[in-house]
Amino acid sequence: MTEPGPKVVVDASVVVKWMVREEDRDRALMLREAHLKGEVNLCAPDLLLYEVCNALRFCPDFTGEDVEASAGALLGLSLRLSPPTLHTLGGAAREAFKHGVTVYDAVYLSVAGAEGAQLVTADKDFHGKLSGDPRVCLLSSEKFLDIFEHE
Repeated sequence: MTEPGPKVVVDASVVVKWMVREEDRDRALMLREAHLKGEVNLCAPDLLLYEVCNALRFCPDFTGEDVEASAGALLGLSLRLSPPTLHTLGGAAREAFKHGVTVYDAVYLSVAGAEGAQLVTADKDFHGKLSGDPRVCLLSSEKFLDIFEHE
């Protein structure tokens, strides 16, 4: 294997696209495949698991069994999941006030900061509130492709 690739924090808006056919699903799958090949190191706060399962619960075609199977598949990907710490929670609170977002959303940004990672989101409203923060990348943007230029 080559030298480890960049660290990337993914939020639920990206990960849901791994299981549901939505706009930019091809890009989300490209990121997952890069992780599986060891080209990118995906991480997220452990909140991701709950957010993804909750989003899938409200998908019309999903049953409880489908959500459970998706949770199992997600756990099998060996994402690096960060448990809550005072450092990340404090960072999330500060980012939430700074950008006018929820602490739930800001924890992804806080983990990205703690990990020295890029945050990838598909949530255009969330991205728009972050006022050009260089740690944040919209899945549909050209900047997203820069993640794969580390080689």
